[in-house]
Amino acid sequence: MRDIDRGRYALLFDIDTRHNEVLWELWIEGFERAMALRPDVWDDLLYVPDKGGLRALVGLRTLIAMTDVETDSSDELTVLLTEAAPDIIPNWVQILCAARLSDSMHQFFNASAMSTKVQRDGPCPCGSSKKYEKCCSMN
Repeated sequence: MRDIDRGRYALLFDIDTRHNEVLWELWIEGFERAMALRPDVWDDLLYVPDKGGLRALVGLRTLIAMTDVETDSSDELTVLLTEAAPDIIPNWVQILCAARLSDSMHQFFNASAMSTKVQRDGPCPCGSSKKYEKCCSMN
């Protein structure tokens, strides 16, 4: 996470050396599988006030849809997205990470303001979904 925040983050795309093409579709399919592991977390991003996060999520889901169904390769939007995908995917990932962090911090500050004492076996106020004794009480 810190590397993403500091701009020291790069996605790894496979390259088709025969045509010198970036195979972003393989990365987006992996991202789709990752999203399926925790759909509730991704759905929560839809309600974060930051509209950039929503646009990034919609953009990534659009690319996922393009790989899931046969698209008209002559469609102008499809051509533009296909060419731009390797450049815009990393930007969208950074935007989503920032949106997620801002939402986590928002939850953290709201939880801190509502409760002065945290139970050891209760949920951690940092929003990690771990028990307090296994999370922030260890620090």
